[in-house]
Amino acid sequence: VQLLEIGTPVTNLGAMTCPLARQFARWVRESVQPAASQWLGSPIRRIETFGTYACRSVNSQPGARLSEHAYANAVDVAAFVLADGRRITVQQGWNGEEDRVRRFLRAIHEGGCRRFNIGLGPDSDAFHYNHLHFDMGRGPYCR
Repeated sequence: VQLLEIGTPVTNLGAMTCPLARQFARWVRESVQPAASQWLGSPIRRIETFGTYACRSVNSQPGARLSEHAYANAVDVAAFVLADGRRITVQQGWNGEEDRVRRFLRAIHEGGCRRFNIGLGPDSDAFHYNHLHFDMGRGPYCR
């Protein structure tokens, strides 16, 4: 399926499996928006992603098994635009100077790990330094 409207605009979403779409919408509603209010004092007006479906191997490494992205079963989230105009990126905020931004990003990562089978963030490996990866593959695994 392709999500067209979940209450918060999201960029670059392509095809995705129904279970991923359901969990992504729940994550935005139940984790992202409440955490933004709690830690940032402003609702999210747009979520920026690197996309969903991409026919490629894990981490785009030659010879690796197919990524969950190849099955439209994964989403990579890179940034959030708040109603007050601020833009929070995973790359700059994860280990950034603002405690409330770090807490927001860790809270939504943890919320994602409760909803998706796999949750990867900047602490997982060098390939995820700038985004949160969530998928419905074999898990559970959260890093």
